[in-house]
Amino acid sequence: MANSYDAGDSVRVFATFKSTGGTVADPTVVRLRYRKPGSTTTVLTYSTSSASITRSSTGAYHADLTVDTAGQWIYQWDSSGAVRASFEKTFRVRPGI
Repeated sequence: MANSYDAGDSVRVFATFKSTGGTVADPTVVRLRYRKPGSTTTVLTYSTSSASITRSSTGAYHADLTVDTAGQWIYQWDSSGAVRASFEKTFRVRPGI
C-alpha cells in the first residue's frame, strides 16, 4: 500500500541512480515529474542553480513536495546521459477535516 500523508505536509521523494554495473553514479540529466489529483504534470529538472531538486551525494537526489490536494499523487524520476533510468511511485494524501 502507498504511503499516506495529510494535506499541507511536505513529502520528501528520493531517487538513487546506478550504472549498468550497479555502481552509484550521477546521470547527466535528472528529472522529476509529478502529478497531483485533477492537475497537469509538473516537471522539475536538476540544476546546480536550482533548489527544486537536491543532490544529496553521488547518484542520490531528493525533492520536497508540498502536498495540498487530497487523493493519489504520482511521481516519476528519470535520467539520461551517463546513467539512464526511470521509476514511478505513488502516495495518497488524506483530506483535511
